[in-house]
Amino acid sequence: MIHNHEVGGSGPPLATIRKLSSYDKVVTVFSLLCGNNLNSIQPMFYAYILYSESTNRFYIGSTENVQTRLERHNAGATPSTKHGKPWKIVYTEQFCQKSEALKRELQIKRMKSRKYIEDLISNSVG
Repeated sequence: MIHNHEVGGSGPPLATIRKLSSYDKVVTVFSLLCGNNLNSIQPMFYAYILYSESTNRFYIGSTENVQTRLERHNAGATPSTKHGKPWKIVYTEQFCQKSEALKRELQIKRMKSRKYIEDLISNSVG
């Protein structure tokens, strides 16, 4: 049961959180798990995997804003992805620190395994 009280003694009441979109709820809850309070939510960082149907290839990266980054990939602003347009997001992982997202990006890249990437995607929730 959700009670209408403040989280951690600061920020808006949980009743306010109920009015957020599903995506914003996930970001808010994850931000709280990272030790942020609702008055000063810090940015989240992501490791992500894109897929191009036209080239049947994956691209692995990390960023602070997945949607903006996807738009840049699809605009041809990234040399390594300009030939695979359109790209679509097929997998993301969220992190509290930029260094953690970059570390995960490099870990996935070091696997050098399409099967590993496909397993990550197929085993992800959502």
